[in-house]
Amino acid sequence: MTILTKSTFRKWWGLRSRIPSFFESVAADITHFDKQRALVIGDSLSSDILGAAQFNVDSIWFNPARTVNASDVQPTFEVADLRQIPKIVG
Repeated sequence: MTILTKSTFRKWWGLRSRIPSFFESVAADITHFDKQRALVIGDSLSSDILGAAQFNVDSIWFNPARTVNASDVQPTFEVADLRQIPKIVG
């Protein structure tokens, strides 16, 4: 498992996660990156989840307010509580 540290994340701070180059940059910095084993967790359908879909990786939409998704963007999974994530990845 790769853990992204605060200093690593700062490198990509200027890139928005919905831009494919953001995901390409992150993937390039992870040794043996494999899209089939990658998972994006985010709270924004229009950036985090859309970006993951455009980069062809699975996603988890963190939706603690249980907002109805009225967009065309579809996450692979949706959770209202972060404690649900281990069941998905486990």
